[in-house]
Amino acid sequence: MDGPMLMINAFQEHTSRYMKVAGLTILAYDYLVTMDKEVRLMWGTKWGTARVLFCMSRYLPFVASAIYHYYLFAGVSATSNYDQCFPLYDAAMWLNAISICAAKGLLILRTYAMWKCNRKILYGLLAFVGILLTVAFVLEVKAGSLLSCVLHRFSRAYRH
Repeated sequence: MDGPMLMINAFQEHTSRYMKVAGLTILAYDYLVTMDKEVRLMWGTKWGTARVLFCMSRYLPFVASAIYHYYLFAGVSATSNYDQCFPLYDAAMWLNAISICAAKGLLILRTYAMWKCNRKILYGLLAFVGILLTVAFVLEVKAGSLLSCVLHRFSRAYRH
């Protein structure tokens, strides 16, 4: 790589890291702002589907973010060892996907409740989500394996 291109890549990498820290800051801010409502409305209630989904959607992003920021700032992403960096990245991405699904589950429960527990609405929403998850999974498996191969080849070419 020539000098200007190297500078552009370094600037983009630096900017990307700042954006990820900004996202974590917004996540922490949202948590702090809504903590009083969480304590009042969720703590002390019985454990059920809604509370489990709430906790998953509320706390898994922090775990995923910790893994991802370790991956990003501990230099793991810059290592030449493909086997070290991608399991961490994959773990963070799967935790994010699970927390997003939990949040969607909460929205389904709220919609079901708003429609006075109409089972047709519930089954329709669950079928729709099932179709979307199936398509997303197929695309992830196809595109993910393709992307993984491309990144592995790129990392090998970049090392030499």
